Amino acid sequence: WWSLVDLAYSFALAVVQALSANIYVQIYLSMLVLLAIMLVEVHVAPSVHPLVNVVNCSIKIALFLILAFSTAFIDVEVIDMAPHRRPFGLLLLALFPIMGS
Repeated sequence: WWSLVDLAYSFALAVVQALSANIYVQIYLSMLVLLAIMLVEVHVAPSVHPLVNVVNCSIKIALFLILAFSTAFIDVEVIDMAPHRRPFGLLLLALFPIMGS
């Protein structure tokens, strides 16, 4: 059954990338999808071997951090940052404590 959840996760990431043209929206929605699947995975522990669950969650945490810090490298001269700065900053501040729990 976990393979269906994994397929839904992959589909959600593909939909996020396909529906939005704004790179900030793509990155932050990808972070939300990643956070949601990781929270489910931590509570369900779908693998028989606990070490596989730990490694999979560690890889997802690393991907989350890469996505979070990659926003610093977006060319701000191409995109108008004014309408996105405050909401996405608040979202990022809200997501980091959730990741630590």
